[in-house]
Amino acid sequence: MIGYGRREFLKASAASGAMLLISPLGSAVETPPVLKPPDKIEGTPTGQSRSVRVEIGGMYPDLPGVISIDPGRVSVSITEATQGDRPEYRTYTYGQHQYEDLILEVELGPNNAKLDKWVNAATGSKAPGDAHRRDILVRLLGRDPKTKIRTYRCLGCLPVAVTPLENATGPTGPRVAIRCRVTRVEIF
Repeated sequence: MIGYGRREFLKASAASGAMLLISPLGSAVETPPVLKPPDKIEGTPTGQSRSVRVEIGGMYPDLPGVISIDPGRVSVSITEATQGDRPEYRTYTYGQHQYEDLILEVELGPNNAKLDKWVNAATGSKAPGDAHRRDILVRLLGRDPKTKIRTYRCLGCLPVAVTPLENATGPTGPRVAIRCRVTRVEIF
C-alpha cells in the first residue's frame, strides 16, 4: 500500500469494521477506506533527485534525470462475510485492491534513450502486452544516500501516456510526465 505500512493499513481497516459493528444494523453504510499516498516526491532543480532513486527492471539500475514521482493512491474494498443475520457473527474480509497510475516526471536526454524507446513502444502499440511491462523500484533515501528509508516496488508497470511538462526543456533535454498503469505495489 502506498504511503502506509501494514500496521497503519490494518489499524484503519479494523477501525472502519468496528464502526460498522457498533452502528445500528439498519444504518451501516459500507465504504472502502481510501489511503492517502505520500506527497509528491520532488527532485532538485538540476533534475536529479538526491532523496530518491528509481530503478526500472532490466533497463536502469538508477534512472537519470528524475524530477519527481507521484505514486498515486490505493483503495481497498472490504466485503462482508456473514454467517446468519446476527450482528455478533458478522465479519469483514479484504476485497480487491485498486491502484492509481504512477507518474514519473523525467528529463529526457542522451542517457535516457532506453526509457524513451520503451515508452514510445508501449504507447505507440495498438495492443500493448506483457512484453512492455516492467517493474519499477522507488527507493526513498535519507540524508546519507546509502541509507534507504523505504522502498516501493511497483509491479507490472505499463506506460500509457506521455505529456510534456510546463518547463518543456531542461539542461539535457525535454521534460515529460510518464503515466504508468500499475498491477501491484509492495512496500518494504
